[in-house]
Formats: sequence, C-alpha cells, structure tokens
Amino acid sequence: DTLPPGTYAESDSLTNNSSFEIRWFIEDWYQNDEVMGNDTKYFIIEYKEDNGTNGETWGEWNIWQNFSSEHSSAIFTEGLDGYRYRFRSIGGDDEGLVENKENKYDTQTIVDLSAPYADIEIRDIGNITNLDYIEFQWTVTHPNITGYETQYRLNTQNWTTIEENTLAKWTGFNVPIDGEYEFRVITSDEAGNKGISEISRKILVDTIAPNTNIQEIQKLTDAEEIEINVDNLDDTVKLTLYYSYVRENQEVMPIAWAKYEGVGENGPGEYVVSELPISVPLNNQFHYYFRIVAYDLAGNCKGYSGNMTCNDGFNESYQDIIVDRDAPQKIRNLEIKDTKPVNGTT
Repeated sequence: DTLPPGTYAESDSLTNNSSFEIRWFIEDWYQNDEVMGNDTKYFIIEYKEDNGTNGETWGEWNIWQNFSSEHSSAIFTEGLDGYRYRFRSIGGDDEGLVENKENKYDTQTIVDLSAPYADIEIRDIGNITNLDYIEFQWTVTHPNITGYETQYRLNTQNWTTIEENTLAKWTGFNVPIDGEYEFRVITSDEAGNKGISEISRKILVDTIAPNTNIQEIQKLTDAEEIEINVDNLDDTVKLTLYYSYVRENQEVMPIAWAKYEGVGENGPGEYVVSELPISVPLNNQFHYYFRIVAYDLAGNCKGYSGNMTCNDGFNESYQDIIVDRDAPQKIRNLEIKDTKPVNGTT
C-alpha cells in the first residue's frame, strides 16, 4: 500500500455564531479503491486564521484535533467576530501513510457576529407637519446586507410593518390618521444577523385646521374702538386679521378684504394668540367687517388643510359693526293725531 488517504473538510462559508460545525469526508476515489484505499484510520483537522484582516494576512496552520475514523464532524468553538478561518483535513491510514495537503485548504468560514444597524433620516419635514405622506431614508456601513424591513408605530403603540425584504434605502409612508409617528428599520445580513435601528425622531401629523372664529360683536356702536377676540381657541397659535370698511349706506358686495394695518408680532395683521384681544380704532359713520385666518403649529388654517395654501383661506364666518356717534339733528312737524294707547304709551 503506497497510496496515502485522500480526505477533505467542509464548513459553512458564513456564520453568525462563534461555534460552528466542521465536517470531514474521505474522497470517493480513495474510498472506492479496494486495493490501496479504504483504510483511513484518523483525520487531523488543522486551521488557520486571518486575525481579522479581511483575508489579507494569514497565520500558520494549527492542529485543532485528531479524530478517529469513527467521527465525521465536530464543533469548532473558537470563532471571533470579523475573523476568517480556513480548515483542512489530513488523513492517515493503518499503514502509516499520511496525506500531504502542502499549503492548500479545504474550506473557509467567515464569522460575523455583528448585527447591522441603519441610521435613519426623515426627509424634508420638521417635527410637526400637516402632510399625509412622509419619506425617510437610511444609511448602513455593514457589508453583505440582504434586506431591510421598515416599520412605524402610532402614539407609542405596537410596531407595524410598512415594507419588508427590500434593498432600497428609502421608503414612502402614507399616513392613515393624524397622530404621533415614529419609524425604525430592521436590517438583515448574509450571516443571518438582524439589527434594529434607533427609533427616528417623532413626527406629529396634524391635518385638521383649527375651528376658531371671531367672537360675536354688537352690530351698532358709538365706541371709539373695539376689541377683536376669538371663540374656541382650539390649537390655534397665530392668526391673520382681515378687515374692510366703507361709509354707511355705501356697502357693496362682494366685500373687498385687506390685511388689518395693525402690526402684530409677525407683521401687519399677523398676531400670536398671546396678543389677543386686538384693539381696533373706529371712524364714525363707517361700516366695518372683520374676519380671521387661524393657524395651528402644523400650518393648517381654517378652510384649508394638508398641502393646500392658507393664503386667502378665510374661515366661513365674519363679524360686522356700524359706527354711529351722531345724535338726532332735528325733529320737525310733531303733531298729536290720536290719544289712543300705542304700545302701552298714551
């Protein structure tokens, strides 16, 4: 018998466990040789590692264990994250012949214990929005990514999947209802690791305009000025006051509205709620009209919401008042015609 054994080792090419199985076999050509083969007595399993250099530098061969022919696999328990391991089987027979592998290896395993994590960024909106569509994107530096699962939760409730098994690094989300939304990405890699990203910043979605109107004012006054205030402040944070005025008995429709000239915190006609009520001086013998556009933090305003502009978006109601400070000028041709009671007066 002059023929040394022919053997080989096998292992998974990628694992997410520091312990993994090594298997070894006899080559068919040796196993089937009835004369000089089929007499393998033991298997010496050797390994070497790259010390985490991504395969650039390899160490020397080390003997892991010597197994009898009764064994065909064992668990290697020395795997380190980011390391590559090469294994080979060297067989020996009962004649003392030993297989020569020179510097060849049979199999290689990469140990990847690190979960991949995505870094999320919400696109183009602040923490409060009146949009019903949100896009977010993410970046990942981990190699060998096999897919992403995107999720959202509403008002800190359970997580719901938006999209799964995607390789795109962004997604669009159609908001079903108003509320506070958070997002996250679950990233999977080729080794089977899964990493859950940090939760995104919270986005408050509010698509409903504030239901705020001017308080009712009396229809006739002799005052020098009036105060404009609002009913049902709701979530209003600012408002624009519009007005119109014409001489009494010269009214025309439609009303020609303009921003009130009074200067609020944000400019002419623009007020925050802390500036209420608004004092407006009045001219005698004029008919005044007032209406407002109320805004919330998300940018919604009465009459418009969502993506629509609030410019010229008046609410449905307005208030008007006539100013009359003049006493009656003359009473002429007063004559008693009848002394019967009239409305209780004789």
